Amino acid sequence: MSSQVDHASVVTELFANISNHDSFKYIKTVLDDNTKLKEEIGKVHVANDVNHGRISRLMTDLETLRTQSQDKDDKLSAQANERAELLEQLRVQDTKLKESARHLSKVRTTLEKDLHLAIKQQAEQANEIQRLGNFAVKIIPINIDDISARLSTLFTSALILAESYFAIDFPLAMLSSDTQIWDPLKIRTTKLAKPSGAFPLLLKNSWIAKRMRVAAFLLTLASELDQHIFQPSYLLEHGHELSSFLSDLAEADSERESYLRSVLLASLSAERQTKMVTRRVNLVVQNVIDCVGNLFPRTKQTEFRTELSKFVETACQLWGHIQQLQDRVEASFDVWHEEARWRVLPESSTSMSTANAGDESPPKMNGIGGKSNGESSKPAQSGVQRSTTDKGGDISDFRDIAAVVWPFFFVDDLEEVISPGYVLCEAEVKATREEEKEQMVAGARRAARQRERKFRAMPTVAVAADRENHGEVQGEKVFQKGGGGQRSG
Repeated sequence: MSSQVDHASVVTELFANISNHDSFKYIKTVLDDNTKLKEEIGKVHVANDVNHGRISRLMTDLETLRTQSQDKDDKLSAQANERAELLEQLRVQDTKLKESARHLSKVRTTLEKDLHLAIKQQAEQANEIQRLGNFAVKIIPINIDDISARLSTLFTSALILAESYFAIDFPLAMLSSDTQIWDPLKIRTTKLAKPSGAFPLLLKNSWIAKRMRVAAFLLTLASELDQHIFQPSYLLEHGHELSSFLSDLAEADSERESYLRSVLLASLSAERQTKMVTRRVNLVVQNVIDCVGNLFPRTKQTEFRTELSKFVETACQLWGHIQQLQDRVEASFDVWHEEARWRVLPESSTSMSTANAGDESPPKMNGIGGKSNGESSKPAQSGVQRSTTDKGGDISDFRDIAAVVWPFFFVDDLEEVISPGYVLCEAEVKATREEEKEQMVAGARRAARQRERKFRAMPTVAVAADRENHGEVQGEKVFQKGGGGQRSG
C-alpha cells in the first residue's frame, strides 16, 4: 500500500505550487482586474447609455442647428447675391456720379464764369442805378392824415395873419370914398373872385366889412401861392402848363408821373433850388404887398412884410415836402371840380371848429363886435345859410358859393380831398351889397347936407352953377358905384 500515491496531498501541493506560481498570481491578478473591469465596464455601459441619450439629443440639436445653419446659409447666400446686385448698382451709380461730377465740374466752371460776369454786370448796373438815382429825388409815401393836418394848420395861420391886419379898425381917413389906396385890392379881387365875380369891399369898420377885407386878402394871398408856390416843380418860371401835363399823366399813369416829378425836382441843384425858392417867396410877398401894402403905416408895413414872409416861407417848406410825395397833391379853385369840397370861411381863426355849429353871432376879435369909430359893427347873421352845409360843415349846394377865397387840396391819383377849400356864400355877399348901398345913400345925403350949408353962404349965381356941377358929378359917382355893385353881383 506503501506504493499508493497520496493524491490529495499531491493535489494540495499542486494547488499550493500553482497558487504560489507567478503565473497563478498574474492570472489571479488578471481575474481580479477583470472583475473590476467588468464592474467598470458595467459603469461604462451605463455611462455609454447615458452618453447615447445625450448624443441622440445632441444629434437632434445638431440637425436642428444644421437646418438653421442651412437657412442662414440660404439667407446669407441671398444676401450675398443682393449685396452683389447692390454692389453692381453702386458701381453703376458710382460711374454715373463720376460722370455727373465731371459734368458738374464743367457746369460749375461755367457758372463761376457766369456768376463772375453777373457780379460784374450787377456792380455796373448798381453804379448805373445809383447814377440814374441821382437824377431823381427820393419819393416819400404819402401820409394823408399828416398832410391834411399840416394844410389845415397852414390855412389857420393864413386866417390869423389876415385877421391881425384886416379884421381891425382902419382910420376913417382911409375909409373915405375919395381914397384910392383900396383900388389895387379891389382890382385884384375883381380879377380873381370866382364864380360870381368880385365881392364888395366896404369902406367901413363894420363886422361884415372886416370879413370882406379878410376874404379879399386870403384870396390874393392864395392866388399868389397857387401861381408861384403850389407847383409840382420850380424848374419853369410859369409852371401851370407843366402842372396840367403832370395832372393828366397822373390820371393815366401815376407811377410814371411820380418818377417824372422826382426827376424834375432833382434837375435843380440845391443852390439853384434855394435861389428859386427864395425868389418865389419874395415874389409872392412883393405881389401881395403891392396890393395891400399902402393900407398900413410905414412902420406897420415892415411888420406886415416880416409876418407875411414868415408865412410864405412856411408854406413853401410844406409844399417842398409835398412835392416829394409819391402821390401828387394839387390845389384847386375850381368850384365845380368833381372832387371839390367847400366850407364857408370861418368867422375867425378861433371858431374854426365851430364855424358851422349854428352860432348866430360872430366872436369878438381885434375890436370886432362892438362899436368902432362911431359905426355899428352889427353882423349880418355871419353871412352863412346854415341849410347849405351838411353835418361835416361842407357846403352841399355849390350854387350858394359866391367866391372862392382859399383852394381845396386833393390827391390826384387817389381822387381824395385832404383839405377843404373856403368860400364866401351868396347870402353874405348879398348882405354886404345891401350895406354898401346903404352906405352910398348915407354918403350922398351927408354930402348933400354939406353942400346945402356951403351954398347958403355963396352968391346966387355961383350957387346955381355949383349945384349943377356937384349934382352931375355926385350923380355920376353914385351911378358908377351903384352900377359897379350890380355888375360885380
